[in-house]
Amino acid sequence: MKIEIDLDSLPVDVQERIYLSLRSKFEVLPLTGDALLDKEINFFRDDLENRVRYLLYSVRISTLRDLVSKRRSDLEDLRGFGPRSIAQIEEFLQCRGLSLCE
Repeated sequence: MKIEIDLDSLPVDVQERIYLSLRSKFEVLPLTGDALLDKEINFFRDDLENRVRYLLYSVRISTLRDLVSKRRSDLEDLRGFGPRSIAQIEEFLQCRGLSLCE
């Protein structure tokens, strides 16, 4: 069964959810360098808990470049960032060969 949908006629939030759910199926090249650092945190929605992504967004950390420019102590000083959140961020970065700023 084939169904055709005009995506432009859908509300923007629905278009975004469709895009986010399909994006990983079409991006097959491993990200490295600036391409990785310039990716929005929301691109990694499957790898970070919603709470952590929301906390990062609330303090205007929207890309990996923004995140790796922060020190662990910078995150510890922010409201809502406890040891568990910071550990998850560090593990997330380590899996990508990155780390928080020294």
